[in-house]
Amino acid sequence: VVYTWLTALVAAISARFPHLELELTSDSARSLSHQLQKGYLDIVFQTDLLRLDAVENLELARYPIGWIVASASPLNRDYGSLAELAQERLITFGAHSRPHQDILSLLHLNGIVAPRVNCVNSFAAMGRLIEDGFGVGAIPPVLVREQLQQGKLTLLQVGDGSHHGLSSLSLVASWRLGSGLEFCQEIVALASQIVQEFALQVGDSFVAPVRHPPLGVVGEK
Repeated sequence: VVYTWLTALVAAISARFPHLELELTSDSARSLSHQLQKGYLDIVFQTDLLRLDAVENLELARYPIGWIVASASPLNRDYGSLAELAQERLITFGAHSRPHQDILSLLHLNGIVAPRVNCVNSFAAMGRLIEDGFGVGAIPPVLVREQLQQGKLTLLQVGDGSHHGLSSLSLVASWRLGSGLEFCQEIVALASQIVQEFALQVGDSFVAPVRHPPLGVVGEK
């Protein structure tokens, strides 16, 4: 969210609720979910539906994941199979995150044992490692679309020309219900609209929005 459409959402919230005090927290999905459950946060954007009391969920979009390498790196070559690719160092999001779990499952289903998977909690650090040729990144291409367009990074095709089994990463809005939190649903509605506009801007190959009937809008007193 931080690297795609957060700025647009903050601008929309500020315009719609000019007197609302906005506090932003950037953290792992697990930590955000825990803070939402404890009441420290009102709305979170993360990767899983949260089955909690007094919490609503809405899937906003799916981000396809691809194998990304530095274009000038020796890693930028043809790979005949996932097993061949997995001999290289793989870079993805933090341990136990949804992308990390999905990649481990994919490798296991293909009989690949003891892969070198490096988990990085900071996307800024992850992007730098990929750009410096440290390994093959398993990330949504939308996060590095400018580097891809500039030719600094390359989206690999593996074996049969596909991205070889990598699934899309869901983006879910989860928000608390209750007295004094009526604005949360309207903010989620703003986020849904902004995600759809962002997907139109970058294309469905980068972001596939999930369309829903309009959420109810909170009336002003």
